[in-house]
Amino acid sequence: MKVQSKIVRKVAIKRAGIYTPHKFPAPVPGVPTYNVVLAETRGFEGGEKPNAEEVCQLVWGAQHYISQGGQFPYDIDGILLAGLFDKAKSGTEAQLFRERIHILALVNEREFGEDCVIQQTFLFPNVFLQGSTAALTGFPLGKPVP
Repeated sequence: MKVQSKIVRKVAIKRAGIYTPHKFPAPVPGVPTYNVVLAETRGFEGGEKPNAEEVCQLVWGAQHYISQGGQFPYDIDGILLAGLFDKAKSGTEAQLFRERIHILALVNEREFGEDCVIQQTFLFPNVFLQGSTAALTGFPLGKPVP
């Protein structure tokens, strides 16, 4: 999916046909530093505001969505969509994303009033990185999505 590729490319860059880490350092155990990718989703699906089901599939994948009772999974030519934090999403760039990003923050605000960005930001912790869920405690932007 195009939006997933754009997000993943924030972490990995292709040089000479090989994806290498870009911008985000590898986490160091015991050091309370967190990598967060903030992506705006106003252009998602032709500019429509994504609903919770769409966003969760983008992050966790269609298989997770189905396991939670979801009725309308995304597929591309019959193949279920693999999410950004889904081990089914293959490739070096996807692996680097799972290894380096603690929180994915998706923003879909269209107004610029007080607290608009906070109310329209959804935070997804990376369950593959230790401390990601704890990093959400006190995070000043958005609301966690389980």
